[in-house]
Amino acid sequence: MNRLCAITSSILLMLLVLNSCGHKEILCPGNDPHVVTVKFMWDKAPEADPEGMTLYFFPSSDGTRIWRFDITGREGGNVEIPPGTYRFLAVNNDLPGVVFSNPDTFGNFTANARKTSGTTTLTPTGMLYGASIDHMEVTPCGITYTTPDGTIKDCKQGIMRCYPDSLSSIYHVVFTNCKGLENMRSATAILHGIAPSIIISSGIPEGEPSENTIKLAHIDRPNGNTLTGSTTAFGIPANHTPCVTLILKVERTDGKIIQKKIDVTDQVVNSPDTHNVFIIINDIEIPEGEIPDNPEGDVGIEVGVEEWQVIEIDISTTLP
Repeated sequence: MNRLCAITSSILLMLLVLNSCGHKEILCPGNDPHVVTVKFMWDKAPEADPEGMTLYFFPSSDGTRIWRFDITGREGGNVEIPPGTYRFLAVNNDLPGVVFSNPDTFGNFTANARKTSGTTTLTPTGMLYGASIDHMEVTPCGITYTTPDGTIKDCKQGIMRCYPDSLSSIYHVVFTNCKGLENMRSATAILHGIAPSIIISSGIPEGEPSENTIKLAHIDRPNGNTLTGSTTAFGIPANHTPCVTLILKVERTDGKIIQKKIDVTDQVVNSPDTHNVFIIINDIEIPEGEIPDNPEGDVGIEVGVEEWQVIEIDISTTLP
């Protein structure tokens, strides 16, 4: 009988322990800040190597504090935020050519290219990377979030994986088979029609079409002389009909500055990679001597390419 009582007591004790463990899995502590581990997965931009990322957690309740954290490196890290429902943004924080605006709202948080001092010309943005999560819920028991493709993730360990993508585009400008470069002192290209800003959460470029100046280098290649250069910008404004032009501006050895305007909209719009755009212009010739007047409507070596025009600038002025 004593043995039976001992066995019965042991069974009851085990049941109590198991019942207690079950309750521990569903009972959570109070509303103290919870550790969230943010991990950046660079599948969409494997070449990215930012010095650091800035994280923004926007609470769903209006008027509540927006939580911001700076993390060094590209891997991610741990942050502490109170339980609640949030929307999340992350951008790299190592670009002096970019300034942010509207940081108090998830949908209007904007990156803006800085302007060259005293001008309306944009400076190169550098490569901006961004990630967003439209819905995430933090509880003392873990984290639940929705990925951009609509998949719901539930992680009791509080790990959130996000996938930054390129928000900037690299524009490569190449003038091939150039002739008359012995008449050239220096050259630049002005890319007009690019966006000055981009919405982080949607990745949509916006604003009035602007321009970026590109310094060109002369490269002697077996298949002909080449002028080449590149810049970074935010793409083509979505709120305007695409119209992208390239102005080749040349300072000749005689001090005169001439330019030629080229419509490159098709090359930009139809680029197979919107984040890595190549603009290629063939058979450019730098003329010497007098430049004839260009009658209105006249075009040059191909459709969309105007003839050379003389720019009235003091000969002591150098190109930017």
